[in-house]
Amino acid sequence: MKYRTIEEWETQFRLWAGGPGDTELQRCENAERMIRNAIAESPALNTLDIEVFSQGSFKNVTNIARDSDIDVSVCLLDAWYYEIPVGTTPADFNIGPTNLEYGAYKESVLAALTDYFEEGITPGNKAIVIHSNSYRIDADVVPNWQFREYYDAANPSAFRTGVRFRTDDGNWITNWPKQHIECGIQKNSRTKKRFKRMARILKSIQVEILEQKIFKNRLPSFLIESLVFNVPDDHFGSSNYRDDVRSILAFLFNNTRPLDECSTWTEVNEVKYLFHETQPWTKAQAHLLVDSAWNYLGFE
Repeated sequence: MKYRTIEEWETQFRLWAGGPGDTELQRCENAERMIRNAIAESPALNTLDIEVFSQGSFKNVTNIARDSDIDVSVCLLDAWYYEIPVGTTPADFNIGPTNLEYGAYKESVLAALTDYFEEGITPGNKAIVIHSNSYRIDADVVPNWQFREYYDAANPSAFRTGVRFRTDDGNWITNWPKQHIECGIQKNSRTKKRFKRMARILKSIQVEILEQKIFKNRLPSFLIESLVFNVPDDHFGSSNYRDDVRSILAFLFNNTRPLDECSTWTEVNEVKYLFHETQPWTKAQAHLLVDSAWNYLGFE
């Protein structure tokens, strides 16, 4: 277990808050550009309306050097999944049939990446993994379709857009990456850039306590960022980073105990509930991480 003085912790927090350097960011950008090129060069895909965009911690500027990769969405816009209000029909929203099929689309994306990169491609349950080299960073590529949530049959053009895809084991997942980006920007502005800095610090703390074997089960970077997002804005902005970290951990600890109420907390996108039976994590796991971090930092 590492021992640091209060002054040394403050220095460490400020280093962690800064995130990856220019070289790491360039490798992320290289990976994204190459994925875009692979789709553009595919005869099966280059005539379709496809949006390729980065998401996740790299796009949200909350990635850290020791635990960094890039998530890239390859989103089909020519067809989409949807949800409509009870009592309405697809025709009410000008939705017609399509001859496109998700499984074939996903296979085409895999083939395009395999042809372009030639090696270092591993299909996964949720994403196609492109392994890193000296030029690019690890990338998780998610082939998905646009998802539309319609509200009002009287106004068919009113809908919220996300993405939806099917995992290899048959589960459907809907995400809201663009809402995540926008809500994160707003939170960061309200907290005078402390939100994303604190998210990077907590992610870095998890890496260190995992290395020290103080904490055993790594929690997703996405969860940690969302936990920090749910901390009220007035817990950010102390004169030093240590006080912010302490205040944030105290709030999270006091609101994730068994009888505490955090059922209304959301992911950063402010659409999906953070603690829900469909999520791959639990409130208890989040509480254990916060407790481990608090003790490791020597707070009382």
